[in-house]
Amino acid sequence: QKRNKFLQKPNMKFFGGKPKQPADSSEQAIASLGRHEELLEARSRVLQMNIDKLNQEIKGLMAQKNKKAALQKLKYRKKYEQSMDQIEAQKDNIQTLKMKLEEALMQKNTADAYKTASVAFADMAKTAKELENTMDDIKDHLADVDNVSQLLAENIGTAVYDDDELEAELDELAQLDQSELDEAAVSLSLPAGIHAATGLPAAPAA
Repeated sequence: QKRNKFLQKPNMKFFGGKPKQPADSSEQAIASLGRHEELLEARSRVLQMNIDKLNQEIKGLMAQKNKKAALQKLKYRKKYEQSMDQIEAQKDNIQTLKMKLEEALMQKNTADAYKTASVAFADMAKTAKELENTMDDIKDHLADVDNVSQLLAENIGTAVYDDDELEAELDELAQLDQSELDEAAVSLSLPAGIHAATGLPAAPAA
């Protein structure tokens, strides 16, 4: 029978059941105080009913001139009232404890929230640092690409000339061009058969 009962009601621990999370100690204490306060309230109502009943009985006995019995009932009422005072004091203490525990629990939750925010800020700072490093890497890669582009744009095998030498050569060419222009002008102004350089008749052709 025990075996059948076990098979009918399997233990959730063996089948991946989600275990119940333990409650916070302060929450447990608040709940326990609340339950005890309810018991005290119930006891206080019973005592109050007994006190009200004794008051009626005392009035009846006093009306009957039964002072001795009324005095005895009065003693019982005093005891109930004393218990009532004790219960009220306990209720006050419980309410104070509950209030302090609730404040402590709120402070704990606030501290936990602060810790969570701190972790979030740390993660964001880490992400910002990683982004900064990534941007630096991208800038380095772009610089490498620019360098490669410049290298690819260079002429392969082109000789390197000195600018001063090139300017001197241009001056020489300019002077030569001017001499040729001068000779051409002289040739155009001389009679036919006269050499432009010597001004003498040109040698007859052989």
